[in-house]
Amino acid sequence: PQSDKISDPLLTLDQANLGYTDPVLFNVNLSLHPGDRIGLLGPNGAGKSTLMKSLVGAISLLEGHRFEGTNLKVGYFSQHQVDDLDLTKTAYQCIHLIDPEKTEQQVRTYLGGFDFKNDKVKDAIELFSGGEKARLALAMIAYQKPNLLLLDEPTNHLDLPTLQWMESFLERFQGAQLIVSHDRYFLDKICTHILEIHDGHTRGYAGNYSAFLQQKELFLQTLSDRINKCEKEIKRLTGALQSMKRANKFDKSISQKHHMLSRSQRELKWLKTLKPTERKELQFDLQSTEKSSLDVLDFRQASLRFDGLLNPILNKVEI
Repeated sequence: PQSDKISDPLLTLDQANLGYTDPVLFNVNLSLHPGDRIGLLGPNGAGKSTLMKSLVGAISLLEGHRFEGTNLKVGYFSQHQVDDLDLTKTAYQCIHLIDPEKTEQQVRTYLGGFDFKNDKVKDAIELFSGGEKARLALAMIAYQKPNLLLLDEPTNHLDLPTLQWMESFLERFQGAQLIVSHDRYFLDKICTHILEIHDGHTRGYAGNYSAFLQQKELFLQTLSDRINKCEKEIKRLTGALQSMKRANKFDKSISQKHHMLSRSQRELKWLKTLKPTERKELQFDLQSTEKSSLDVLDFRQASLRFDGLLNPILNKVEI
């Protein structure tokens, strides 16, 4: 289902500082337009959740402005929606509670679009797999016809068929999407833009995740070259000024060089603010206390089944 009306832009943040009491994101400028599929990247604690909650209106801006489009309708999907499902209810009951006036056939037809068919619509949710629960949670959100989807790790715990279904669903969605995900292959498939959070600021890139990596590498290389060039110019100007002072040469040219040096120092300071802080890499030193055999683990005719699921997760596996 698609929203009946879509404004453009749907939602805008203008020079916004975001956080609860102290800002964690500064001077955020972001406009979301119909058709945008934006992947939101950043290390843990960078402010991805803060940005999502600010967009949905759950927390107020500390500074700046938030402008809603006339017909904005936000759908927010996260693992919380999956965890909060009433396991005693059925998929049919979940949709019927949202819209009691719909007939059973209309609800069945709608759920069929989310791959809930035949008796599945009347099965208790406690019998669902993680992927089926995610599909139902998204079906409940989509039923309300949002034109902006905020998706927080939507691919977590999905099996391959459900992941493929979700990719197809999101590609058909006509509104805007902002997606937090660590699945680079999913971001490659879905995203038209990437928004990266680093050191309290955001930077946008056109294209999918692979395009983002190429653009970021070029940006960092160009930035490094400009920093090196600026440092060399500062060193050259500082040496020239020292030579002129030793020679007691105080004319117009020394004033010009002072001005050039000050300008280069300001430029270097600005360039260094653009350079992302390098994160410390985790290092492990794993050592075996005892010499192990060549065959560490051996599976023979292994089967694994969870309570409530008809089909086994593993069936007669040989490893």
